[in-house]
Amino acid sequence: MTSVRRHFTVGKIIMVVLLAILLTGLISVRSLRAQLKKEEVNFEYMAAVTMKSGDVLWNLAEQYYKDPMKWKYIAEKNKIRNERRIPIGTVVYIPVEDAKKIAKEAEKVIEAKKVAVDESALKLAELQKELDRIKKDYEGCLAKINELTEMLKEKDALVAELEGKINGLNKELEAQSELEARMEDMRVAAKSTAERKDELSGALKEKDAAIAEKEARIADMEWKLKQSQSEISKIEGAYNELKVKIEQAEKTKASEKPAKAKFVSDPRSRVAAMAIALVGSIIWMASDK
Repeated sequence: MTSVRRHFTVGKIIMVVLLAILLTGLISVRSLRAQLKKEEVNFEYMAAVTMKSGDVLWNLAEQYYKDPMKWKYIAEKNKIRNERRIPIGTVVYIPVEDAKKIAKEAEKVIEAKKVAVDESALKLAELQKELDRIKKDYEGCLAKINELTEMLKEKDALVAELEGKINGLNKELEAQSELEARMEDMRVAAKSTAERKDELSGALKEKDAAIAEKEARIADMEWKLKQSQSEISKIEGAYNELKVKIEQAEKTKASEKPAKAKFVSDPRSRVAAMAIALVGSIIWMASDK
């Protein structure tokens, strides 16, 4: 049953395709038959156009009648039923009736143009006369212009001479102005220099006072340093003497019998005290700086 249905369906499709091809052929033949043959043309025509790809009656009407809406007139005369299905190669005859009307209208326009041309010719003659008169006036004006040009050259020479003198005076004035400006700058600079000099003089006095103070402090510190060096020399002498005595005492103690211990002040403690005093004096001098 399934295979029968398939065969039936395929048969239906083939029939539909054949029917479509047949209808297309009939339509094409009918449209071809709708076109006029040369012997069937019973009207006067100005051109016979063989249709190409892209050609439409609209364009033909625009080309020959200057009015694309007259494509209907072309279709009517050529018995074209469907203007959108004109086979390529079909000969379309352009009726001459509207062209005669256009020619008549063109003749009217030409006549009107001729009248306008004649009027223009008259106006041109009048204008030519006016032009001749203007040329004469122009020649007279040109002569006057030449005369005035010569006079202007003389005036230009005088003006150039005066301009040279004026430029010289302007340069002198500019130089004078420049000198005055430079003089004013020098005055301002001198005033500024004087003020700066006063400031530097005040600062110099302060520096001199500070230097004098520093020199006094340096002299005082030098004196204190000398005193400290003298004390250091004394301390070193006492230390060396004490060191000798300590060595002698140690030798004597080693040779003698041990006895009862007595409290004796250690010489090294005295040396340490003197060293502390010396360091204190050095710190005091440093703090004065």
